[in-house]
Amino acid sequence: MITKLSIRNYKSLEKVDLSLSALNVLVGPNASGKSNIIGALASIKAVVADGDAVTGVLKPYGGYQSVVWGGESERDIEIAVVWTARDTSKKEESCTYSMRFGLVGDDCCFKEEKWGGVAFRNLRDWHFDIISGGVVSSGHSMLKYITQLTNMNEIKSIKGWRFYRLAPRSMRPPRNIRQTYDLEEDGSNVSTVIHTLFSEEAPALQDITEFLKSTLPSTEKLLSPITPDGLTYVALKEQDVPIPVPSWNLSEGTLFTIALATALLSARPPTLLVIEAPDTELHPYLMEYIADLIVSASKRTQVIITTHSPYLVEHMPPDSLVIVEKIGGKTLVKPVRGRRGVREAIKQLGVGKAWYSGYLGGVP
Repeated sequence: MITKLSIRNYKSLEKVDLSLSALNVLVGPNASGKSNIIGALASIKAVVADGDAVTGVLKPYGGYQSVVWGGESERDIEIAVVWTARDTSKKEESCTYSMRFGLVGDDCCFKEEKWGGVAFRNLRDWHFDIISGGVVSSGHSMLKYITQLTNMNEIKSIKGWRFYRLAPRSMRPPRNIRQTYDLEEDGSNVSTVIHTLFSEEAPALQDITEFLKSTLPSTEKLLSPITPDGLTYVALKEQDVPIPVPSWNLSEGTLFTIALATALLSARPPTLLVIEAPDTELHPYLMEYIADLIVSASKRTQVIITTHSPYLVEHMPPDSLVIVEKIGGKTLVKPVRGRRGVREAIKQLGVGKAWYSGYLGGVP
């Protein structure tokens, strides 16, 4: 579980230090920096788990100047994370990793990487000889090569981080059949995951179906039929409807609910589950059910979500809220946990109204 995240000069996050718990609900206006916090975490996964070149992290955003705070290219970006992982004896141990990168001439390079607080690369050493005789350029993380030489459970835990921004339209077409329990970022392979659960009679499929019945009462059964071409798709058998409704005829809200339940009720929970806007496409009446599902998932894995819905916030534990605001172009984070006077306001108004009224901050 991630316990601390520190970010410097990444997009709107000039200086952010955030303590995280099992359940973290980021709330705040549009463009306040919620997605930037998640983007910083995703960058850690890309670099640590896959050994990506730092230029690969920046490419989707148009280069270094578009990512560094204020476009000030002379600044370095720093991201550090502290988390706990289980070793081979199942004992939890604290782990730390930090990276600092920036421009050297026209090239974006790693200037420093630290593991456990000890620097194993720095600005003075642009290339590193590996035991095998290979060379690591300054644009690539060292951790990719270290994991080839040692068995590091700490790195494995980061590889298990999952990030979701579900897109119902991507879930409509049939997909190839293969064994997988991992939902893709946009949920587009939900039919493949459901087919895996169905073929293996996994208990998670029944859990997903029961959740659908509670939120979509007409649901009788969740199916994963096969097309003549050997592809699979999601279908729902509904009450009083003679044939199952295929994915291309289901509403976007229904597809979103199926994918959301599949992520939160995973047969193989990730070490970190991040979902942006789990309230999208859904009726406010369903927020209590969604909140219960999210809280339940946080007992199996660490969960981070973003939301604008006071209906969802109303059913979240108050201590899970993190208020995100942007002031003077800088993102500020204010965990509700430990703030004086907040509990009385929440007791009087409820957590959703206390936030929506502006008392907690994080409103436009």
